[in-house]
Amino acid sequence: MSKKLSLILSLVLVLALAVSASAEETLLASYEKSDAAAGLKVGINKASNSPSDLVIWPMLQGKDASSYNTKVGPGVIVPSATDGNSVLGLFWTDESSGRVDLQHNWTTPADLVKNDKILIDVYIPGPNGIPGTIELWDGDLAWLLGHHDLIETGKWFTVTFDLNELQDIGKRKTDQLQFTTIYFMGVPTKDGKAFFDNLRLESAPPAEPAATEEKQ
Repeated sequence: MSKKLSLILSLVLVLALAVSASAEETLLASYEKSDAAAGLKVGINKASNSPSDLVIWPMLQGKDASSYNTKVGPGVIVPSATDGNSVLGLFWTDESSGRVDLQHNWTTPADLVKNDKILIDVYIPGPNGIPGTIELWDGDLAWLLGHHDLIETGKWFTVTFDLNELQDIGKRKTDQLQFTTIYFMGVPTKDGKAFFDNLRLESAPPAEPAATEEKQ
């Protein structure tokens, strides 16, 4: 085999491996009407949060948020969705606990066996909505700290919960999500708002086969 042909085949193999090694994602919720029809329930913990806190979904991108509920206040436009056409809005007022939560109740629990991460896209319009940390709790999963880039208001960012970190805190990865709560911890003010979209699972890419060097 000529060196030129060998080089071409090597490049083809590298490209094929790059495609096959990409992580796979499984959508859990994009907060569309279809999610509600499928039985997904999302709300707040009324026992620990202000009774004036609101969870509204689906909220159509580009609409005035106050058209869904006048308590939201004027001038808040629903951001463009990262998946589908709608998002979920979380609005809190007179919140004295320093935290707000977003509870998901799954009619059909999601399988975690072959997945390594839980991801969700978050949009915070203003600085009064920026939390100290974003965390997740789900039954036997215990607490997981969310990882994300520096938060810029008015822009979507992705929060990643790494299921492999459970081993570091002596917990096992359960087979299914059951009752998932996403927490904004240490919110700086009593009033704030945030939008959520594209809650999903991510599996690790398959292991790449060991490369073999062809003898000339």
